[in-house]
Amino acid sequence: MTRSTPLYRGLGLAGLLLLLAAGVPAAERAGTVAALDGPADVRHADAPAPTPLRPADDVFLGDRLHTKENTHARIALRDDSVITLAPDSELELTAQLVGPAKATSHLALDAGAVRAVVPDRYGTP
Repeated sequence: MTRSTPLYRGLGLAGLLLLLAAGVPAAERAGTVAALDGPADVRHADAPAPTPLRPADDVFLGDRLHTKENTHARIALRDDSVITLAPDSELELTAQLVGPAKATSHLALDAGAVRAVVPDRYGTP
């Protein structure tokens, strides 16, 4: 059997796909949808289109959350912060560093309003 047979080409392709998949890190979980009182959606960083957001859904770094008219969404983050999105808001979870003594979160609000309640470890501004 020579190396140019379909079996060897198939194994080579499978190995390449395994290497590529192993090199792509999974999205890091940032928090959970704690409450939702109407329609909202999320566009995950690796998804081409938004999907409906539901209570208890996980949210990940890079996700874009969008609340519809008359909808509030409360997100409990891993660092014990709680953010509440007002109606017609769009927010991206851009970065989060959680440690025992210090935590940092970066959010990008593109539209609407957000309220954040943060734990003491964030300190005074």
